Amino acid sequence: MPDQKRHWSDLSPQEAAEVVLPQPGILDCLDDMGDPCPWPWWPTHRQDIPGGMAHCPHCGSMVVRGLPHPDFTFMYRPEDAPPMPDASTESDPLADIEWINGGGHARPA
Repeated sequence: MPDQKRHWSDLSPQEAAEVVLPQPGILDCLDDMGDPCPWPWWPTHRQDIPGGMAHCPHCGSMVVRGLPHPDFTFMYRPEDAPPMPDASTESDPLADIEWINGGGHARPA
């Protein structure tokens, strides 16, 4: 059985403090141009980004404070992308967004 690689998002910023991608055994994060980001944990621990958005200083992708770095692996290397949630067991993620944005829909139960 081949060695399983960990996805970069499985590591916390604390675990990744000394990691620079690419790293053997860790699937890297790809930006919107398909290039790897050397440290995609940057936005998840930043609280000083004005307005909550900034460009990642490592790859230039637009990131949002406190949220995971956008990962475009599914576009450039679909075989390495993490599995999508099973729609039959997960709630509809758009339902909460529509409710938060005042879409006129009832908040999901």
